[in-house]
Amino acid sequence: MAVAVASSRIAATLFAGGRAAHSAFKLPLDLARSNSATCNISKGTGQGHVLNTCKLIVWDEATLNHRNAFHTLDKALQDLRGSSAIIGGATVVLAGQFENKLLQIGDGKVPGDPSTGLIIMPCDVIVNSPDELLSKLYRNIQQNFKDHDWLSHRAILASRNDAVEKLNVPIQKRLLGQEYAYKFID
Repeated sequence: MAVAVASSRIAATLFAGGRAAHSAFKLPLDLARSNSATCNISKGTGQGHVLNTCKLIVWDEATLNHRNAFHTLDKALQDLRGSSAIIGGATVVLAGQFENKLLQIGDGKVPGDPSTGLIIMPCDVIVNSPDELLSKLYRNIQQNFKDHDWLSHRAILASRNDAVEKLNVPIQKRLLGQEYAYKFID
């Protein structure tokens, strides 16, 4: 038996029977604030039985979760399975494009300077400031922000949410129209 989860419910829809990791593992929502969090799964429940007997867990977009999610799942599976093995002895596949890119760099699939080992970056992708980055990537945003095709060819990736926020706020201020805030619970 295998369990397929993703970091968000939207991503989980890509798997047949996939669920959000927080839902499938009953992870608390405040993982960043607690080093002693626990999964709310009992041994005698159906969910406890599934996690006790599954051989494989596939976790899409795993890098989007706080590290405590993995520590909490590790403790829960060890308890459910009565095993001190990591993740209770289950095989876990952490999936996502971010990890693949790092592996490509490490395997030499992205060209580097043979003498220094440094990665060669084309000059047109190098910028000196966040403002320059936003100006190059989102040139004419006021005219194009409703064009989904135009937007789908642009993305800024960052390793931390606070870095993303520092870039998103200036871009959002350039957009015309009424601002709306939507609340969502996954």
